[in-house]
Amino acid sequence: MRAQFRADFPLTKITIGTRYRHELGDLDALCASIQERGLLVPITVTTAGVLVFGARRLAATQKLGHTTINAWVVDGISDQLGILLAMKDDVELHLALKPTEQAHLYEELRELSRAAARRRQEASRFGAADSRGKIGRADSAAPVEHGTSRRQAAHAVTGTAGYDRLEKILDVQRLADTGNEWLARQASAALVQIDATGKVNPSFLHIKTLEMKTDLTTISQNPTHPEKTRNQARRDLEKLEQIDHPQDAHRFARDALSRAKKTLSTDTPPSAALPERTSRLPESSGWDDIPAPIRTKHAAQSFLASCETMAAVWAEYAPPEVADAFTENDWHRFEEFSHYVSDFTTRMTGQKQTHTPRIRHARN
Repeated sequence: MRAQFRADFPLTKITIGTRYRHELGDLDALCASIQERGLLVPITVTTAGVLVFGARRLAATQKLGHTTINAWVVDGISDQLGILLAMKDDVELHLALKPTEQAHLYEELRELSRAAARRRQEASRFGAADSRGKIGRADSAAPVEHGTSRRQAAHAVTGTAGYDRLEKILDVQRLADTGNEWLARQASAALVQIDATGKVNPSFLHIKTLEMKTDLTTISQNPTHPEKTRNQARRDLEKLEQIDHPQDAHRFARDALSRAKKTLSTDTPPSAALPERTSRLPESSGWDDIPAPIRTKHAAQSFLASCETMAAVWAEYAPPEVADAFTENDWHRFEEFSHYVSDFTTRMTGQKQTHTPRIRHARN
């Protein structure tokens, strides 16, 4: 990475991207220091003028009414992940981030790290073009290691590889953004509490218990569900109200909801659990003039290719490692997906019993 010092970098040419520190703190002391001794530590910007670190120094300089600033201009930080990592160093040295701000930075670093890993995977999967301009496929490619991305992102933000705390904050943030109105308000209040106390687990357990309690309430009030399941959900809700310890309440709610969903997946006919799907080919997709049997054959082969791709992806993961990294929300999403696959497999098996397989004849 090369850097060039400039003593007169125009403030108007500096772009401040997504920042993770929303409060810059008291700038009076820094302003007084700059007035007395000048800016001793230059800010750092990219060649495009994007601020890498030095947000407090930049803000103080602007507050003093200056039009230029001392800056290091670096040309080795072109990747967004590199910029965020540099921003992290500045924040860590000057002003601690709030837990929710740490989580936001961690989330972006995690996704950027995964994207970088996917780019490396693609680069190792394909070789150089041959004399005909075709790209040759490599023998193998390293899988995208999501656990590694989480550990790397957590270490960059907090200095430790533990990411469970940050994932819990993001889970609460998800409910604040996408939950029902009442649950969203509760989650938003929990985020404020996390920032105020620095403690994550109590608020996380409380909100996740409320989420599962909401799901149980929905099950107990749904007239389309079996009466046995609705009554059991009501009894579980009554017991849940009597549990005071947050961890015990969370564990009970999790088990009760899992039991209710398992009962529903067993008692609900596959046709009701999985809605009928229409053809995925839109009418205006350019297939209007293609005979229906050919379109159907294409859709079937496309579906099989998707299954084979998924099988290849799953083969790259070790269940113990994945399970160890799962949060409560991850398990919920995985179980829903598993039920979906199970229902679809059951329906496909039923179709196999009623349809005569097509026999492909070899061409002469």
